[in-house]
Amino acid sequence: MPNRTAEKKPDIFKDKERLERYRRQLQIYAHLVEERTGEKVSQMHLYYTGEESGLPTITYPYSRTAIDATVQAFDDTVRKIMSKDFSEKAKDYKTCGECDFRHYCSGKN
Repeated sequence: MPNRTAEKKPDIFKDKERLERYRRQLQIYAHLVEERTGEKVSQMHLYYTGEESGLPTITYPYSRTAIDATVQAFDDTVRKIMSKDFSEKAKDYKTCGECDFRHYCSGKN
């Protein structure tokens, strides 16, 4: 019996935006692994335990330039939060609707 809570591998074309968020998340993890352990990361993988046919992974190549850009964007966001600069709003209502702070935002879409 298949595990009903496991996620199937998404369509890499239809779910491009979601996969891009996952890629950036993996880049942050790769940065942290290297920084904390000194171990070098060579690839980053998403593994879908609900995939019943085909390859259950999506693999991203390691790119120091891409990781540095993602870490910089993350640091910029943290800086804005720490300085209470909330001027940048989500570009779509769905993002706002899923945000834990949506009830406190004065600039709702």
